Amino acid sequence: MIAEQYNILWATSWIAFYPSIISLYNKKYALSLATGSVFITSLLYWRKPANNWKRILDIYIVKMCLLYQIYYAYKEEKILPYSAINILSISCYYYGYYYYYLTKQYWTYTYFHFVFHILANVGNIYLSIN
Repeated sequence: MIAEQYNILWATSWIAFYPSIISLYNKKYALSLATGSVFITSLLYWRKPANNWKRILDIYIVKMCLLYQIYYAYKEEKILPYSAINILSISCYYYGYYYYYLTKQYWTYTYFHFVFHILANVGNIYLSIN
């Protein structure tokens, strides 16, 4: 990837800041910690991405956050709308994965991952405000 591409993804990583603050404001501290952790590790990784510990940490934190959010959505009876949003966002992630690793179309990957960031955080905001 070139700097223009990963800078776009670094910029969209800032979106996770908003559900973190909304959760904090609404006294949903565990949700705020989860999205805040993703926010920090994503900024750390996308600043200058490389296949190193930053990538592994980011992926691990995202997966842990997702598991907690699924549990939280189930517990709060918000699982169906949250799952619908997640299906769309995860689909974007895997389409991007295809374009990155199998076809080497890095701009297409960047756009899919950009939309993934947006949709995933729409789901995070949904959990944070209701």
